[in-house]
Amino acid sequence: GSIPKTIGKLKKLQSMLLWQNSIVGTIPVEIGSCSELTVMDLSENLLTGSIPRSFGNLSSLQSLQLSMNQLTGIIPTEITSCSSLNLIEVDNNNLSGEIPSSIGNLKNLNLFFAWQNKLTGKIPSSLVRCEKLQAVDLSYNSLFGSIPGEIFGLRNLTKLLLLSNELSGFIPPDIGNCTNLYRLRVNGNKLGGTIPSEIGNLKSLNFLDLSNNRFTGGIPPSLLHCSSLEFLDFHSNGLLGFLPDTL
Repeated sequence: GSIPKTIGKLKKLQSMLLWQNSIVGTIPVEIGSCSELTVMDLSENLLTGSIPRSFGNLSSLQSLQLSMNQLTGIIPTEITSCSSLNLIEVDNNNLSGEIPSSIGNLKNLNLFFAWQNKLTGKIPSSLVRCEKLQAVDLSYNSLFGSIPGEIFGLRNLTKLLLLSNELSGFIPPDIGNCTNLYRLRVNGNKLGGTIPSEIGNLKSLNFLDLSNNRFTGGIPPSLLHCSSLEFLDFHSNGLLGFLPDTL
């Protein structure tokens, strides 16, 4: 079955947990009238259509999980009005268009997963205003342009996954500021230039995948300082020279 439009009459509703069912149809715009809603999980269903713009009315919403459906259309700008949001999971859908540039308004955002969609455009530099951000996964889309250097100013960021896009440019030296970074995957893009020596500042880095890009130059000896590193993949680039003796 589908979600009834009459659900909008539940004015006191705080949690809507309908995940892992076989619910079909579209998400009713009437949900936007459930003004006390804090948690919405509609993931792992068969939902189609777009994400309602009326979600922008949900000022108390903290968690929005719509993963693994068949949703189309854009990520509506209106959801960036939900100032309490700390988690957005819209991965594994057919969403298109650009990531809203106003996403930086979500000052409480901890996690943003939008991987495995059809998103285009650039990664918005406004993400730097999401100072509580810990995990970002925008993999398997068609994002292009450079990785904003500002994103590496996010001191709480532990996971940055941007693999299999059309990203170009280089990894900026600013990466050395992201000292809590644990997992970095940018493989399968068009990134070039040299691997910055500042990557050696990442003492917590455990997983580093820069494979299938256009990096040149040598492997920086500063990698020795990444004492937590367990996985390293640089294959299919244009790297030259010798392995650093210190590795």
